Amino acid sequence: MKILKSTSLLFAAVFAVSSIYGLKIGLPLLLFFLGLKEFISAKEYYDKQQKKFAFASLGVGIFVCVCAFFSLTNII
Repeated sequence: MKILKSTSLLFAAVFAVSSIYGLKIGLPLLLFFLGLKEFISAKEYYDKQQKKFAFASLGVGIFVCVCAFFSLTNII
């Protein structure tokens, strides 16, 4: 799990830098990978029997991924 979480954070950092330099698709992809990180955190919380944190993290992950999808498709 640590490798997947660190990989998603690495991609988030790459897309943060690319969105700063003007790549238009960088910000939605940044949101997507941050949502992916929250999904992974939710799985870790659930494995540790911290279900309240797991459901909160899952909700944030879903919300961020939906916002990224809307931003990629230019709905918002």
